Amino acid sequence: MLKISHCGDVHLEEDRYFGDTAQCLEWFVADAIRANTDLFVVDGDLTTYKATIKERNLWIDMLVRMANHAPVILVAGNHGKELDGDLYVFSKAKGKHPLFLCTEPELIEFDQIAVAVFPYPRKAELVGAPEAATLQQTFDDQLAEFNRQFERRSDCYRLFFGHFGVAGARVSSGQPLVGRCAEYPLEPLVQLQAQYVGLSHIHLRQQLAPRVCRLVAWLNCKLCLRTGNTILLLRSTSESLKTRELKSWLRLEKACTSL
Repeated sequence: MLKISHCGDVHLEEDRYFGDTAQCLEWFVADAIRANTDLFVVDGDLTTYKATIKERNLWIDMLVRMANHAPVILVAGNHGKELDGDLYVFSKAKGKHPLFLCTEPELIEFDQIAVAVFPYPRKAELVGAPEAATLQQTFDDQLAEFNRQFERRSDCYRLFFGHFGVAGARVSSGQPLVGRCAEYPLEPLVQLQAQYVGLSHIHLRQQLAPRVCRLVAWLNCKLCLRTGNTILLLRSTSESLKTRELKSWLRLEKACTSL
């Protein structure tokens, strides 16, 4: 059985609800450790702006705690300077397990787990321009390559994590956006031969299709209860995530956002 703890879009800000966000983040890590998670995934937008020393120190502390328990995958988002080297210092956090920093699409393999990662694209500001077709083709080609790699690893758990928009996704009110949003169609994700597809960037927990979910932790003082740790269970390398389980998380999200 594989247990995965997945969060994203934490948007830690020194001058806005820092203490509340820190408390929620600490709970996320502690709860995952209590559940004996096998993998942490922090799926982009660790901070809203370029990380301050205070924000960086908190994140390093949290990442060390994670890495002392299980491997950690850190995915670059669109906020702050995550695509311009701002996450590099976090990749130097040392624990008992490896920490993988992903700023470009890649496949990560360890312990019979194959994880495909697609961070926020560097040329996302071109979406809507003539170059958008090139971005779309790059996305399609990369997912096709991930599928070929997954086919050769049928004896592994196969996971995908990304930080980008998907056409048709519902958007929560008040989501901070930076420039034009990188948005891709859903179909290539549906065709992806992954047992679980976890996405961030849109701040609303939702199931886009079987196995394709936006499961985020948007942490601020009024939304602490929304940060229920997403612990995903895959019992074998041939099992996909159960829709029944996803619906229970969606009900939790609805209940928490009404508070």
